[in-house]
Amino acid sequence: MGRGGGFAAEVRRRRGCLQWPVAKLHQFNFSYQSDEDRLFLRVNTHDGTETRLWLTRRISRLLWTLLVRRLETAPEVAAQATPQAKRSVVAFKRQAAVSNANFKKTYEDKNKVLPLGEAPLLVTKLKAGTVGSGTHSIAFVPKDGKEVALTMSDDAILTFLHLFSQIVKKARWGLPLDLDDKSTAAPSPEQIM
Repeated sequence: MGRGGGFAAEVRRRRGCLQWPVAKLHQFNFSYQSDEDRLFLRVNTHDGTETRLWLTRRISRLLWTLLVRRLETAPEVAAQATPQAKRSVVAFKRQAAVSNANFKKTYEDKNKVLPLGEAPLLVTKLKAGTVGSGTHSIAFVPKDGKEVALTMSDDAILTFLHLFSQIVKKARWGLPLDLDDKSTAAPSPEQIM
């Protein structure tokens, strides 16, 4: 557990899991900061670096939509004839990915090098692309400064979204974030304040 009651997960190196473009990802951690009404995301790599990001409610909603759309590009999901079948495939994949993640390991935050500084970067924009089959590039773009790009497999996205949905529930933002069989849909504009 991290600061503010966050959640941490170590993503295993199976089938191209979450990685930095240069350094290999070790862990990510979410916490909710009520005084800022933001999510605090920390990502650390095997080489000992950590990047810190602020995610607002708006960016969190957009991130969910962006990542779910990335999952929908998987051939086994896209090939399904009905939305219900697509949701079932995503739910099955989520269960498999979450069962392979190590949620018991505490986030390692000692002696980390902070190449972008100690203060979290406020993310104002997101970018996404496909790197290869089942591998996606997600960039967190602050108003000023360097963007932080991650390469994520479908399994890594599913694990990330699992923890992400838990911390968003803790924030009580009212965003309907659910990857189970009943809904993989992103919130509609009417559901967003």
